[in-house]
Amino acid sequence: MGKMKGNRLNTAANVGTFVTNREQLAQQRAIAANSQAAMEFQKQQLEIQRQQAYEADYDRLMHRTDREVALGRMTRRQADFVLFEAQICHDVEVGRKNPDQAFYELLVHRADLDVAEGRATQAEASYRVHLEWYNHKNPAPKPGSRVTHSFGAMMNASMGPAVPGWYNKEPGIARRWDGARWTLETMPATTAKEIARREWLSVSAQGHVQKSRTTAGILGILLGFVGAHRFYLGDKGWGFLQAGVFLLTFAFTFGLVGLWGVAEGIMILCRADIFSRDAAGVPLK
Repeated sequence: MGKMKGNRLNTAANVGTFVTNREQLAQQRAIAANSQAAMEFQKQQLEIQRQQAYEADYDRLMHRTDREVALGRMTRRQADFVLFEAQICHDVEVGRKNPDQAFYELLVHRADLDVAEGRATQAEASYRVHLEWYNHKNPAPKPGSRVTHSFGAMMNASMGPAVPGWYNKEPGIARRWDGARWTLETMPATTAKEIARREWLSVSAQGHVQKSRTTAGILGILLGFVGAHRFYLGDKGWGFLQAGVFLLTFAFTFGLVGLWGVAEGIMILCRADIFSRDAAGVPLK
């Protein structure tokens, strides 16, 4: 009998605990809901304050531009552009426009202003918009993408900065980089490669220091396995490649890869066309 009474007491205690836990859970949910509501309210208040601050700043800017127009220091179109720029920046800040969209709209608006005030023709303004937008969306070229006359010249280019020249950009198309930005000049990549080849072949010995064919040949025969002759001729890309291949494959080829340099040294001494000039295009003496 006592055992049954104890079981009933335990059951009652368990039920009481279950009810208490449910009440606590309900209270926690209510607290969480209130906290969420409070956070949403604070967020709304912050947005209202931001909008009020923007409107106040915009009003001050509008009064200032009106004063500048009245004093003759600014045209009405210029004042409207200043206000438009402020509105665009605010739209980006609050997420109504993405930065790229805002940049393009400002470009177009500025171009329209230049046309309206006679600083540019419609064709010039359109060209400027296209140029600025292209440079905004396309970063500077990688040095190794420059169109060159040979693989060795391309390796040399990849180890330096992006100098002015033609670069492989779109598939099969070369675009000119002026050293600071892209231009809108394009041509087939094959044509650009031929131009690079002609320029390389057109370099004369006059006004340049000529490299010695004999020195290059001897370096190739004696130290060609580490690309010494290539470094001497200015072909740093080929020089590093030959030295790297030798170091990586020496154990497997028992040094036979060193014959690569010997062969090129002999070709240099025998006046092979491929070794008639140095990396800069200056004829060997």
